[in-house]
This record gives sequence, structure tokens and C-alpha cells, in this order.
Amino acid sequence: MRPASLALASAGFVALALAMPAPAHAQAPAPEKRSVPLMIVFTAELSVELGPGTERCPDAAPYLRKEVADELGYDPFAAGAEGRAAGRFSVTLKRAPIGFASTNEFVDAAGEKRWTRTYDDHATTRRGCEAVLKGVAFQIVTELTRFEDEDPEPPPAPPPAPAPPRAAAPLELALPLPAALPVVEPPPPPPERAFAIYAGADFVANPTIAPAVSVGGSPYLGVLLCKPGVSFELGLRAMTSVGPAAIPYPGRSTSEPTRWTYTTGVLAVSLQRSFLFLGAVVEVGSLDATTMPSSVLVVEQRAFAAAGLHAGVASTFGDLITLRGAAELEGVMSGPSVSYLGQSQRPTPRFSPTLAVGFSFKLR
Repeated sequence: MRPASLALASAGFVALALAMPAPAHAQAPAPEKRSVPLMIVFTAELSVELGPGTERCPDAAPYLRKEVADELGYDPFAAGAEGRAAGRFSVTLKRAPIGFASTNEFVDAAGEKRWTRTYDDHATTRRGCEAVLKGVAFQIVTELTRFEDEDPEPPPAPPPAPAPPRAAAPLELALPLPAALPVVEPPPPPPERAFAIYAGADFVANPTIAPAVSVGGSPYLGVLLCKPGVSFELGLRAMTSVGPAAIPYPGRSTSEPTRWTYTTGVLAVSLQRSFLFLGAVVEVGSLDATTMPSSVLVVEQRAFAAAGLHAGVASTFGDLITLRGAAELEGVMSGPSVSYLGQSQRPTPRFSPTLAVGFSFKLR
């Protein structure tokens, strides 16, 4: 081939190479749209009222704010906080018949009352009060845990950079997105107790049922209905005169000793409020007397029956042991009469006061 023809062919190949289009660049696949719920940030108001008998409790308002902030990750009650207005929580904490009790009322931002919830614990220590405050914090956290209904729109993708001419397209890898974390539900609050069973014993004394002071004991078994604070007790009471009572006989200058015994079954119903209780008591049993010689004393055997009121104070330690003291005043409806040598008679008194001091421990 001649030089002129070779030059023309080379120029043709160069023109053809310049006229060819550059190869297209590879595009990464669009990432999948991920559904991630967004938690709503709320602001709310909080008021706390402490009733009598809550001296062992911590400072309730700061304690509640810390418990709620630890669960939500922010403090909805902080001054100047930003977020969606939720409403107002009004909390009342007071002593219960056994332990502590709270009432939590929620009014939404529109002023409408949405719910009122209670929580209590039978422990009377600071730990029991903290347990009630944690239960109230759980109620507040449950109300303020809300999520947006729709996913937020993703930001627009930036425009692709122009590729330089005749340059190879960069290799782009599409990495999988991490899976959304599951929402962990908070644990349910512990169930509230409906009743408690307890057993105990009292030391009792009665100054008038016999000529001398009578003392003894009274074991009992009881059931407490926690919500209304009403208790029912069934027991056995046994007393005897402390010292022999001297009874003068007609026509004699000396006195003979007489001993009195008192045995009854007891039923008591009480209404308990904080550390006080008030109720009714009924007794049925026998009252007897003995002396020497037995022939000079005759006891008309009739059943002893009395009914009246009792009241007292009680204090619980560690949610298990309760110490109490009480006073009773009963009217005697039936009782024996005692005759000496067929002449002197002593009827059963019409009123019977009794003092009792004792303890009880919870069985269930």
C-alpha cells in the first residue's frame, strides 16, 4: 500500500473512534423503604398531694419525674420542654388500712377527664411507698408512649455526578439496611391483693365481771378485705380472777375465798382506717364461781351473753407483724346469779369493760 492510502485509512479509524458513544455507567438499585415507627415527644403537667401517714415516703414529685424520665428517655414535666401537649396528671398518695394507696387522674389537653386509676401496696415501710410511686410512674409512661401513624418521607436522592468522558463506571454496592428493633412492651403491674388472712393473740383484763380483777388470754383468727378495709375475727377468750375474792357470809365474822372463771367465744367486726379501727363485738359463753366448802355457794347456771363496741390502734411492721391495743365496752344481756348460804346474791354486772393488748401475723 502506498503512503497516501495508509494515511487516509488511519485518519478514518480515528474519526470512527471519536464518533462512538461512551459506555453507559451502572446505577445502584434504589433502597427499600423502611417502616420505622417514630415515638411522639409529649409535654405534661404533674401535681402530687401527700395525705397523712406518708412521712416515710420519699419526695414524691421528683421521684415520679425521675422514674418517668428513665423509662421515656426524656422528662415530659420539665419547664419549657418542647413537644405535643398531653394534659395533666393529678396524683394523691396516702396511708391505707394496711400499707399505702394512690389515686392517679389524667385530664387531656382539651380539659376532658380520660381516666382515674389506683395503685396500693400493703407494706408500711419506705420501700412500700416507693413501690406505689413506681406503679404510678408505670401508668404515666403507658399513657405517654405513642407513635406516629405514618413513616416520614425519605430525603430526595442527590443527582448523579456526570461521568468523565471515556472513563470506566465505578462499581457501586447496595448494602442491606439493618432491621428495625422490636418494640419491647413494659412488664404488667403486680396484681392487687383482695384479702389477707392473719392470726394473733391478746392479753385481756376485765375489772368488773367478777368481784376481783380478771385476766387471761384471747387467741383469734381473722380475715381482712383490703379494698373496703373491713376485718372479721373469731376467737376464744378465757379469764380468771387474779386473787380469790373474799365474800362475807351472814352471821359470820370471817370471809371465805371465791375464785371466778370466765370463758367465751368472741366475734368481732371492725372498720380499719390508717392505724385506727372501730367495730362491734359479741361474746357468748359461761361465767362460774367456786369456793370452799362448795356447799355454801350456789351458781344459777345460765349462759353468759354480751355485745358492744370496741376501738383501738394498730401498727404494722414489715407487712407481716401487727401490734395493737383496744378497749371494749359491752352490755351484758344474760349471766348467772350467785347465792351464798341461800341468802346473799351477786348478779352479773350489766356492763363489762375489757382492755386488750396483743399482736398478729399475716398468714396469706
